[in-house]
Amino acid sequence: MTTHLEELAEKLSIRVRWEPMDGAGGLCQLKGKKVFIGSSVQSAEQKAEALAKALADSKLDDIYVLPEVRQFVERMRDA
Repeated sequence: MTTHLEELAEKLSIRVRWEPMDGAGGLCQLKGKKVFIGSSVQSAEQKAEALAKALADSKLDDIYVLPEVRQFVERMRDA
């Protein structure tokens, strides 16, 4: 799931970085570009949840997203 979410982030012009750190991380802006910085020490499920939550507010209407990925992002938006 994380790979599909990373591909979605790329389509949204969001760079994804995984760094060893505490916490889930989040979306930020560096030098005018959107960047998601997430924890590389989390499980695959935790990484997917953190990235999906960061992408949940993005406009996905004009982008093809696999149905299961779209549902996962929507579920994280409502969580």
